[in-house]
Amino acid sequence: MKNTKRMMLLLSLVIVLVFGAGATLAYIHMNTQAITNTFEPTQVSCDVIEDITTTPGKKADVKIKNTSNIDAFIRAEVVVTWKKMCTDADGKVTFETYGKAPIEGKDYTIKYSGESDTLENSGWIEVDDGFYYCTTAIAEGGFTPILIKECVALDTAPDGYYLSVEIIASAIQAEGESFGASTGEKGKKPAEIAWSNDIVTVTVATDEGGNKILSVSPLAE
Repeated sequence: MKNTKRMMLLLSLVIVLVFGAGATLAYIHMNTQAITNTFEPTQVSCDVIEDITTTPGKKADVKIKNTSNIDAFIRAEVVVTWKKMCTDADGKVTFETYGKAPIEGKDYTIKYSGESDTLENSGWIEVDDGFYYCTTAIAEGGFTPILIKECVALDTAPDGYYLSVEIIASAIQAEGESFGASTGEKGKKPAEIAWSNDIVTVTVATDEGGNKILSVSPLAE
């Protein structure tokens, strides 16, 4: 009889423990909520801005807007070609590029925003890698100094072609640094890593006013 009571007691205890564990698990499951990620991702982007002119073959006051949500360095590539618009039998429009590139001074003129229509004191520098670099970081929503004050086509275009001047801009965040010690990049700024190559070295410094300054130097041969 005692053994029967003990068995019943043990069975009751097991049932209580199992029920209690089940209740606890149910409580935890029903009351655990997903944690919302409140970090805002960094977005780095830019847009080329220019004055719309009514003169065919002319660009004016070309600058670049930082459309990122952080300060950014900006560089640009100026691609000058002869283009021809072609339409096939189905009405599809394509653009054909002439095999020979236009020559500055012969096929077009270009004036920059610096002294004597050059890049001197314009806020831009050009090095041998084919890019123009804005030398200061541009704030969120801000604009670079004007790069091209005016670019005008001369009357030398091949038959059926027109002068095309494309500004291809790119941006990279001005703040932050790398932790990649294994590749020798520890402590370097994003622009120093991404924009340095086998032609130029990019360095970032801070002036007395706290402004981020970018400099580009050709590699010694």
